[in-house]
Amino acid sequence: MKTKKSKQTRPETLSKSDLGRRLNISRQTIAKYLGMPGAPAADTRGCYDLAAVAGFIGTNAPRAGEAEGIRALRAEKLRLECARLAHELKVISGEIVPLSEIEPAIAKMMSQLTSDLQAKFEAEIPSKCAGKSVIEIKQLMAEAIDYVLTRLKHGKDAIAPEQDALTRS
Repeated sequence: MKTKKSKQTRPETLSKSDLGRRLNISRQTIAKYLGMPGAPAADTRGCYDLAAVAGFIGTNAPRAGEAEGIRALRAEKLRLECARLAHELKVISGEIVPLSEIEPAIAKMMSQLTSDLQAKFEAEIPSKCAGKSVIEIKQLMAEAIDYVLTRLKHGKDAIAPEQDALTRS
């Protein structure tokens, strides 16, 4: 009976590019792993043992949970970028106005409101309240509040001069 001599199998050796194709990862990733301490060395032809490289990468590759975390971060980054672009489109279409464009108008309105409130409640009302009943004082206050709110809502030119004169009497 003849026995076949066991043929000593030589390891399959490949270039970095071929390793990348066989392992389905980029040549740059292969180079990164082969540059790590303890990585399999190239043979005299500059080729690497496929099994040794695959085993080394399997041992040193990021764990599945880490890769999932990276995917989740990339998905969140993409979601935020889409939201930013959607916001920009709304600004361009005039659907929304950036806060930076309305802040000066709000500041101007608040300044006018403050001036109107001070004029009515610090300068006018106290002198008009002398000798008035509680009901008359409440009426003066209500008129002053209406005046200030009308100016706030419609602008300072919204009050006709004759109406302004009536609130001052």
